[in-house]
Amino acid sequence: MAFYLVTRTDAADIGEYDAAIVRASGRRQALELVTKASDEGYALFPGFKADGSNARAEKLTDGRETPHAVLMTSFLG
Repeated sequence: MAFYLVTRTDAADIGEYDAAIVRASGRRQALELVTKASDEGYALFPGFKADGSNARAEKLTDGRETPHAVLMTSFLG
């Protein structure tokens, strides 16, 4: 498994998610984690479309050779 940065490809609004870092076995699984609905039918991460059409997944390296850095911030206030 690897870590993936999943980001929106469209504009996010207040009350919506625009990015997530997930652990998955592949890009498709990473997208499924943020686009699937709960057992009750509501979106777990509002803003990501259920079909994944407004999301992309990028595999992250382990970063051992890179300097300290902020991995992700996401604020919609």
